[in-house]
Amino acid sequence: MVIASLAKAEVIIFTEDFESGLGRWTGLQGVPTTGFTIVDPLGTRGNVLAFSGLSYQGDIFTAEKLALSNFGFVKVKFDYLGKAVSNSPSDNFGGFLGIATTLATNSGAWLAGTNQSVANGMGFTGIHLIDDGNWHSYEVDITNLVRNNSLDGIFLKMEDWGVSGSVGDVYFDNIVVSVPEPSSSSLLLIGVAGVASRRLLKRRS
Repeated sequence: MVIASLAKAEVIIFTEDFESGLGRWTGLQGVPTTGFTIVDPLGTRGNVLAFSGLSYQGDIFTAEKLALSNFGFVKVKFDYLGKAVSNSPSDNFGGFLGIATTLATNSGAWLAGTNQSVANGMGFTGIHLIDDGNWHSYEVDITNLVRNNSLDGIFLKMEDWGVSGSVGDVYFDNIVVSVPEPSSSSLLLIGVAGVASRRLLKRRS
């Protein structure tokens, strides 16, 4: 009953809408990122992330590692747009989003990408991003990935994948990393259950 009472409210541990530039982002291993902010090419929102170059190991990363040691469940949400240019390959424009464990090497896992066969790593199979000229919202539960690899923190990473061969056709926006938060009533029930358990143990002893 206590477990069932847990609320679905979430704690946001990182959010980015790219309206204030890229001050919280960096490149891989000291290499400047080709990421930059631009007004949404569809005109439906404000600034979004775009790329002026291709990459293979991740192009842009969160400058600070996001601590996860105190959380049991982790979700990554984001919006993605694949908008074709003259040399864009069919449904594989190269947009990729993932996590890294360090900025020094090609670490971590790709959570989502336009080529699903390579959108993976660390035992995680990524989701396929759609390139159809429209914004799409995605949500990836990385709880098992974090637990199975005993990760106490992660960097987010994105790129326009080098094998795609086309530049200027992938965009990201509204990135959120969140964890569930128990409601105050749930915490109260957990406390009451703990007190009751201790009293029962005393009676039995």
